[in-house]
Amino acid sequence: MPRRRSHCCLVLVLASIAISGATARADELSGEFSPEAWQKAVQASAGDWSREALARQFDRAYPLAGRERDQVVGLLGAPGYASETFGIGSGLRYRFDVYRLSAKNDASYAIEYDAQGKGIRGLIDTVGCACPPCGDEAPAAPVDGLRSGLQTQGAAEAGTGIKIARLESLVGRPGKRSVNTNAAGGQAWVHYTEVWRLAGEAHGFLIAEGARVARDWSADAFAEAMVESYSIVTMMPDCLAR
Repeated sequence: MPRRRSHCCLVLVLASIAISGATARADELSGEFSPEAWQKAVQASAGDWSREALARQFDRAYPLAGRERDQVVGLLGAPGYASETFGIGSGLRYRFDVYRLSAKNDASYAIEYDAQGKGIRGLIDTVGCACPPCGDEAPAAPVDGLRSGLQTQGAAEAGTGIKIARLESLVGRPGKRSVNTNAAGGQAWVHYTEVWRLAGEAHGFLIAEGARVARDWSADAFAEAMVESYSIVTMMPDCLAR
């Protein structure tokens, strides 16, 4: 199961169907994948389009394991959601591309890539293409030097993570904070997220997140919470939460 972009929905457990192991219904096999069919499906009449069947067919026709991301984008077009996840003071860990699958936006096609931009696997996720934390209300962070600064200035904390307060100092200002609580492994967890808009990039965001056992959490200690990684996200308008 691929790692899922948890900051999109602020949940950790998502019901997903791995494409490679899914059994397609007969009516889903009536079409045939092509880049043209994939793009034209969005223009279907009555605003009730779906390309879930095409996503399944794509996965069978173009196995993702080891495939270059540029090749996939050449076939599917630019994703509605794209994220690159970095370790603090280290390099790229992995990335996700997510494509909206229907007019209802009640499912999405998510592709995981490794740090070298080679495909690992794809899945059809029962969560739509959206990013609730992403929005204009998030404070703007300067883009110039941001990526390199987070890598070089955070190098001392590589592998251990840094506190929210430290991350805010590297970015230059606090972001939009949010928390969510859910149960996992027999105990309650608090998942915390901080978001900045990337100044000058219409659809770019910086998202940091982490988790702590609820009994150890205090809302007034948000600045002391630890972050081990952050993501640079591009979220196109048709996939933004509304």
